[in-house]
Amino acid sequence: MTARLCVFDKIRLRRAQRGDRRATDGVLRELLPMIRRTLYRMASCEAELDDLCQEALVQIATSLPSFRGDSELGSWAHRVAIRSAWKFLRARNNVIVFQPPGSSEVASDGPGRMVARTELARLETSLTKLPAEQRIVFVMRDVQGMTAVETAELLEIPSGTVHSRLRAARQKLGELWHPEIGKERKNEMSPKQHGGKA
Repeated sequence: MTARLCVFDKIRLRRAQRGDRRATDGVLRELLPMIRRTLYRMASCEAELDDLCQEALVQIATSLPSFRGDSELGSWAHRVAIRSAWKFLRARNNVIVFQPPGSSEVASDGPGRMVARTELARLETSLTKLPAEQRIVFVMRDVQGMTAVETAELLEIPSGTVHSRLRAARQKLGELWHPEIGKERKNEMSPKQHGGKA
């Protein structure tokens, strides 16, 4: 959806808020591409992305009557989608399903783009290995560029929890990208490495 609603969109939005199903479908159709982009890296596989989008659209549709227009519809829908995704992932008990790379949105024309595509696919694969609560915080903070306060408010968790989950996510991703770091950490923590007690 564009930054500002045109007159037609405002009329359709009002109709949707009054329960007009056709108008609601139109609003949701316009929001869907933005919702999919928002939730893309929060999902661990294509099927989960579809589930997250479905849940988000249902939540947006049922919440439309409460939209007061204090912010842009797209911004409001973005917040609703993230909250919906977080609740859905929590309810699923943080089950992670492996997502094979290959669905990245980076074009593959030229060697530089191929490297970018490979790195993006590697990041996407690594993200699927994070627990859902770490993955969603990492995506909100480091991919979408949200502040810790915004992330905490959307997820309804303390800022300190955002920081600790982000730190854990970054550490885990670092170990996945550079396995030697993980091995060094394990060796440092192992008392047997230094002959028992220090």
